[in-house]
Amino acid sequence: MEESAQVKSLKESYERDRDKFSKRILAGKCRISATVVSIDPKIYSDDPDQPCSKAPCRATIRVDEILGYGAGFNKTLGVGQELTVHFVFSLSPSQEVNRQLQLDLPGLQEGSNFIADLESAPVPGEEEEIFSIYRYELK
Repeated sequence: MEESAQVKSLKESYERDRDKFSKRILAGKCRISATVVSIDPKIYSDDPDQPCSKAPCRATIRVDEILGYGAGFNKTLGVGQELTVHFVFSLSPSQEVNRQLQLDLPGLQEGSNFIADLESAPVPGEEEEIFSIYRYELK
């Protein structure tokens, strides 16, 4: 299956800009193209220094395309699959929740299309996984 010109262009640009992803997908990550389906408005932290105490951090996303797997990523994802994901620095623009953060994340809304490296970790004592995203690029 051939990549779309837009995705190929985005992947090639990552190498030149330190705020974007490298071409190489790091171990334990899966690079996806996805769409935000819904945002959980609940605040999940009481720590005033954490982004998740100031803005929503959980959303349901739909995987639109699998761009690649890093070594050791322990799940197989499918196009069209919906996942609940924890956005570590929140879904709000990074400058609104933490001006000290060196990543300039633009924020996501329902319907936003983005590319991200997804991480997966087991939930202790359960069979489910926690999916996390630290940074993303709007498409």
